[in-house]
Amino acid sequence: MNVWDDGYPSGGNYWSDYKGIDVKSGPNQDQPRSDGIGDTPYVIDANNQDRYPLMNPYVLLGDVNSDGVVDIRDIAIFGKAFGFYPGHPRWNPAADLDGNGIINILDGVKIAKNFGKEL
Repeated sequence: MNVWDDGYPSGGNYWSDYKGIDVKSGPNQDQPRSDGIGDTPYVIDANNQDRYPLMNPYVLLGDVNSDGVVDIRDIAIFGKAFGFYPGHPRWNPAADLDGNGIINILDGVKIAKNFGKEL
């Protein structure tokens, strides 16, 4: 038997051909608000389905250079961009992990929290 998801709220997998929508949340996908998980299962075949398909590919928070691992290289990129904002020559949007328009210690904490993790 194959297991295609980790239950709610962890979710399952991202399927590039999934055509579902995400307007609901909760274990039964019947609560208001979207949650990043498709409202209907992704059917693989007659015996297999992902009950909680992800609407977007999984992103490893803190992987600033998108190489699949959070390591010293991500910290170096963050350090070069620390304190800067859009329009500044040293601005790097990849280091703005919370999307607030400035690269600050909160972004650094996200990198530290996931340091050593890999996809």
